Amino acid sequence: MAIVRNLRRSVLCSGRVRQLLSSFSDLLPESASWKTKLALSVVVFAVSLGVRVLHYQDMLPVLRAGQLQNWSLSQMIDLQARVIMAGGGYLFPNNFTDLGDGTLLWYPPGYPVIVSIIYRTLGAAYESVQKVQCVWDSLSAVLVSLIASSLFGNGIALLAGLLVALSPHLAYHANWIMPDSTPALPILAAVYCLIWAQRLSQRRFEASTGHCGKLVFSEYLLYAFAGALLGAALWIRSNSLLLNLLLGATIYITGRPRKLKPALVLIVVAWLVVLPITIRNYILYRAFVPVSLGMGWTLMAGLADYDKSFGFPSSDNDLCRLEEQEDGAPAGTYRVYAPDGIRRERARLRKAVTAIRERPHRFISIMWERAWFFFRYNDSDPADWPTNTAIVGAVSALPPDREAMEKRAVVIWSKSGSSLIESSTLQTPETKVFPISYQDGQAVKVVTDQSTAHYRLASEPIEIKPTGYYLLSFDVKLEKGGFGCGALSGDGSRWIVAGGNRNPTNDFVQMKQMFYSEGESKIQIVFFNDVPQPSQSIFEIRNLTLAEIKTSLLDYQYIWRKVVHLLQKAIFTTTLMRALIILGIILALLCRRWREALLVAAAPIYYVIFQSALHTEYRYILPVHYFAFIFAAISIYLMIKIPIRKIGDLKRRLETGSR
Repeated sequence: MAIVRNLRRSVLCSGRVRQLLSSFSDLLPESASWKTKLALSVVVFAVSLGVRVLHYQDMLPVLRAGQLQNWSLSQMIDLQARVIMAGGGYLFPNNFTDLGDGTLLWYPPGYPVIVSIIYRTLGAAYESVQKVQCVWDSLSAVLVSLIASSLFGNGIALLAGLLVALSPHLAYHANWIMPDSTPALPILAAVYCLIWAQRLSQRRFEASTGHCGKLVFSEYLLYAFAGALLGAALWIRSNSLLLNLLLGATIYITGRPRKLKPALVLIVVAWLVVLPITIRNYILYRAFVPVSLGMGWTLMAGLADYDKSFGFPSSDNDLCRLEEQEDGAPAGTYRVYAPDGIRRERARLRKAVTAIRERPHRFISIMWERAWFFFRYNDSDPADWPTNTAIVGAVSALPPDREAMEKRAVVIWSKSGSSLIESSTLQTPETKVFPISYQDGQAVKVVTDQSTAHYRLASEPIEIKPTGYYLLSFDVKLEKGGFGCGALSGDGSRWIVAGGNRNPTNDFVQMKQMFYSEGESKIQIVFFNDVPQPSQSIFEIRNLTLAEIKTSLLDYQYIWRKVVHLLQKAIFTTTLMRALIILGIILALLCRRWREALLVAAAPIYYVIFQSALHTEYRYILPVHYFAFIFAAISIYLMIKIPIRKIGDLKRRLETGSR
């Protein structure tokens, strides 16, 4: 240990390192004024709400059709909220008799209570919950900017708030009827209270020339309120159960001076707030369940997600079928937490712990892989369940009112019959195309081969505007198989839009595909054989047109959607965001702001340590990103500020030399 200390001392005392640290130490500004914070909050809230409203508009048709992901869980929450509205009790359900049914312990009771309040206030509809959650999550973006402003100044606060505001992942999940994005707000508010309390204590310490004395009531109140907020987060989602311990350790380490009482106040109050749930669980089930069930099952599934050799099931249905066989129960009688849910859950935990003891190194490697998944964003890398839950589409560049857009369409290209055949190319010579005459015009009949070639008929390259809206329209009659049609980028590397049909029709049916050009200046319209297995398709095409949808600078929704769409696709990629976050951590440490960096990193560290051991979908770890984006903002800020400072230094040297 002495050798390590001497080596560290010698490295830190070297001239180059001291020069580097001194050059970085004043790059990050201190806290901003309240007026500036208020202005930043207004800007961040407006942008955040605007982005979430766009995602709300995009997701509304899917929601109304009942096709939202995890729809069954949303329905369960809806049912619980309606039971509460009907007098079923906020904490204790009426007429509870089945001690073996642990379904009540699947989630904490807080989120159904929130949904029931929204239903009573705004109407019992999923759209009401979406609207409230959009505002709620926008307040989370404001808190991120306030935290960054208190620790690192205005520029980083604005950048961090805007990253949260623009994030497609956070905006998308804010529109789910699920509890996953909701706990972020109380967790962020708790961290902000801790920063505020530490600032008050530090000012008294500095004003009293190094002697702080006892904490005053206002500081105790802030620490207690932070603990209450962490407890409130547990009422909504239970995977932050031990976050108060890590935050307590963090405020002890970063405190000036270090005091144990604030950490104890934070920890104790958080658990006192959640104590009613623990008491409720014991009264109903005669068992100690702190908040909810799930540790055993998620630990088993977490191993199965990455390594099937453990022999554990990876889905709810597989788990129930396996336990039915083990217990000799009739098929189809088991659900995840019923019957005898607590006993079965504890048995799962024992099995998982035994497997981990037998193969600890594999368990650690799985935790490492899953921790990297936490910081995955949009990319094209192959992904299986549950890592594919990190992929979220950018907001659509197309407004939801498609009928109004069609009225603005102006045809810029059209082909039909012989002219389409003459100007098009065939990928496979076995595909046959020939014109067919009808009373109202000509059509093209396409008879494909059975090969696996990607497309059969491709138009000539068509010039379009890189930032334009377009409507592809044609009439089609499918006789056999299935057909697909879409717009391919000029270099053939990606689809701009694609669709198809596998239902034969007796007559021509009009099909329309609206799309945004995605920066492409040329496209090809292609038709292909869209069948699940190699087989022949026969279809006819006529009246093929491409129309440009005219917009103007006054069409604010078009412009706003276009800007958000482009920013989300450009910024929120795995490679870029990981690099910005890691670089931001390094730069914060180089700037000698380790206390501030630790306060920001505490929640992400907690989730990386504890959640990486369990089965995790991306929605489980959303609070990580609100804090991680502060480090990304530090990177962006310093990448702008350092060159500006260097240019200023060079300019001053030149001016001094000229004198």
